[in-house]
Amino acid sequence: MPTHHCTTLLFLFLLQPPIVAHAADRTEVINDLLSWAKDEGGIVDNIKVGNSSINGAGRALNLVAPRSEGSVLVSVPLNMLVTDNVARADPTMIKHVLSFPPEVLAIDSCMAVTLFLMLEQLNITGLSSHSKWLRYWNSLPPLDHRFNLPQLEWNSTEQGRAALDVLLSSPSMAQRLHKERSLHDKSMEKLQDTVFFSLNKAYSSTVPNLMKKLKQAFVWSKSVILTRSWTKPHSSIAGECTMVPILDLLNHDDQGGGLIAVAFDDQPGLIHSFGVLATKDVGTDEEVFDSYDPPTSPNQIKCVQDMFVGFGFLPLRGSSNRPWCFNLMFPIKTMTFATPAANMAQLLQLKQWNAKRGDLFTIQLKEGDKTLPSSLLVVLRLCVSDEKDIALAQRRGNALAPLSLRNERKVLATIWTVMSKNLAHIPSSGGQDQRQLDEGVNDQMAIALRIRIHERNICVQTLDQIKELWLHAMLLKELV
Repeated sequence: MPTHHCTTLLFLFLLQPPIVAHAADRTEVINDLLSWAKDEGGIVDNIKVGNSSINGAGRALNLVAPRSEGSVLVSVPLNMLVTDNVARADPTMIKHVLSFPPEVLAIDSCMAVTLFLMLEQLNITGLSSHSKWLRYWNSLPPLDHRFNLPQLEWNSTEQGRAALDVLLSSPSMAQRLHKERSLHDKSMEKLQDTVFFSLNKAYSSTVPNLMKKLKQAFVWSKSVILTRSWTKPHSSIAGECTMVPILDLLNHDDQGGGLIAVAFDDQPGLIHSFGVLATKDVGTDEEVFDSYDPPTSPNQIKCVQDMFVGFGFLPLRGSSNRPWCFNLMFPIKTMTFATPAANMAQLLQLKQWNAKRGDLFTIQLKEGDKTLPSSLLVVLRLCVSDEKDIALAQRRGNALAPLSLRNERKVLATIWTVMSKNLAHIPSSGGQDQRQLDEGVNDQMAIALRIRIHERNICVQTLDQIKELWLHAMLLKELV
């Protein structure tokens, strides 16, 4: 059958609804899930439940017999997917979630699937016991499962709080975690006044401590969707978040393939299932892997820290070329010139780099890069330009090269000031953090220390790059 490769993000997690499987029953539960997929037309005959070769990863899916590169290792039919449309068709969702007008409660596709999952897990109405997806729900971990997501979990234990303190001393990670937590708190506050209030009013007499259970189940469901759903698995599926049973049991490997859509031979535009291809020859009993972030180009690969915040682990296994990054953000502020033509020229030049006045410009600095990103230098040159600088950029058609010595000094001084402050924010030296790692720490602290080491490296790398660019600008004859 012809297959169609998708640009996709795989997010991993596990859920558990009304009927809970104990650890000893996990293999039986997953086998039951595989039987369901087989009955529905999925390709699951050549996989079995095993133990992962990745330390701490737990269960895995392994091959029964070898398969060659390019073979479909496993696939599940379209009707087993949990999508935005599935969530919005649920009666309880319609009554207690979608009944609120958008100006009161805006529900995007990821939130819709999250709330549907929450309702199925709690089984408030009793309908989940007969859910079509019951065998899938049973394969997911329990409500008290730890997903190692720092923005949602680390603050709940003493060990986690100690590691979180280290993470928050890493400037870029701290900024991201504060943002993620703020968005979560706002969502929770909005849901408490709407969905949770509606459900509590309807079912609190039959479900003790319902409000508390709703809050706990929502965090769990959000974590499931964050780590286990696919973003845009195919253009024919509406919404940004889709759950694909069985395939979300696969562990990550950077060398793994992405999700594929499988079409009918005589109707290549009609998708009937989703699966994973072998990216190399795979032998008997070998673990089946998938890439949670299959890049369509080297520039689109997620950074190590992005994978951690999204999935709860650092993808450092094997020969990964995934970069460590530092998110640098600054507001775009420009002068208002007396000449309307100069103002327009500046705005048009900024637009070429997807930037405009009042925006928060974000750029990723990557460890190992030889120089600063062109986009960072160009946008800052345009921001600090006077009319003469703008006129020169307009004549050239861009600001890829320095515009004037004054302008370039201001650009480099701006970046220097920001990155010097970021470096000063880190309370330890690289040597201290490495010694602590070498002496042995718990897994969460090890993650936090590694992130801080690499963020510090990027700060130092950027300051060294600024020194080189400063000297280069001083030596340019046209700028002297």
